[in-house]
Amino acid sequence: MEDWGTNLYFITAREDSVALGADLFAGRSRLQVHPGFLTYGRTLEAQMKAFSMHRLASVLALWGCVPPVRSVNFHDWLVFSSWSNCTVVGHSLGGALATIAATDLAVRSGRAPLLVTFSAPAAGNEAFEELQNKVVAPAGGLRVVNLGDALPVLGYSGVATSTMAHGGRQVCLLGRKRDLCNSCHLHLRYTVPSTPCCSVETSAKESSMFRITYKPSATHDHLEDHFGDYWA
Repeated sequence: MEDWGTNLYFITAREDSVALGADLFAGRSRLQVHPGFLTYGRTLEAQMKAFSMHRLASVLALWGCVPPVRSVNFHDWLVFSSWSNCTVVGHSLGGALATIAATDLAVRSGRAPLLVTFSAPAAGNEAFEELQNKVVAPAGGLRVVNLGDALPVLGYSGVATSTMAHGGRQVCLLGRKRDLCNSCHLHLRYTVPSTPCCSVETSAKESSMFRITYKPSATHDHLEDHFGDYWA
């Protein structure tokens, strides 16, 4: 219920009026995000700032990372360290938070994190979407949704009236037939065949699937929830 309350908090009171959205960056009032998502995200950001990266110094050394300064916290380490790959993921409300966090991190760090979300509601307005598509990889991130899931049409402005409310590249999945009548399963389960082609002769070829190039795995094992070796 707390998550639903966050989804419904999409209007901000301002002096003698109310308005949609909240400022993600000070001085950039044109760029607005869902106020409930932003407020929730700030609580997670506070927890990141309270976590000292010195606790992970030995693990980071094994990974070949530069040892963090004793006083640096997780949030500042992400913003100021010289990472080469950073992937931000999230599902449902977490997907909206991940979208805002990835965009914020990209602006503050000057580098492009990767973003993958599942059934995420819309995080911001068109100005936010434009910024997300510009600074987050690939092309704003991958937005995985199940056909028929109602959650992705919620978010900024309450109900999204078009796919333009979302940034990134949409990957629309059909799901399993038995899940179509269960809204919970439709929101929580994702089925992707590793070989979308029918014949062995053509299965190794790249196949165009829902606006994105899907490259089947070399084993053609047809396992559920397997995205193959690469996404273009």
